[in-house]
Amino acid sequence: MDNIVKPMCVLVIEDEWLVRQLIAEHLRQAGCTVVEATTGEEALAFLNGVQPPIDILFTDIQLGGGLSGWDVADAFRKSRPQIPVVYTSGQPRREQRSVSGAVFFDKPYLPDDILDACKTLSARSPREHFDAEN
Repeated sequence: MDNIVKPMCVLVIEDEWLVRQLIAEHLRQAGCTVVEATTGEEALAFLNGVQPPIDILFTDIQLGGGLSGWDVADAFRKSRPQIPVVYTSGQPRREQRSVSGAVFFDKPYLPDDILDACKTLSARSPREHFDAEN
């Protein structure tokens, strides 16, 4: 029997359109399924019931709207504590957080570095999926 590997589903949360399009397209070309959000509030709408379920978060820390990337990741991790997170920011790091199963990239970053981080984090994390019906 062949082992069928489901593509990794990445939620890309980035308020800068060009940056979001660049990383989302790079991840798609690498075989990932990509879901996009421009604000933290929009990202939280994907917490329940997204098909396929989100395997990894990629988020800018400073987003438009009232929620930050930290807030979004915290909300996801309340339901799925093991979900990997890739944080990024173009601002100086004022807030240092030690978050297991996460990495941080300063902007600008190379899309290949983000893809490698997603693959590495995903391999370390069980592909447990939040089931909205449970």
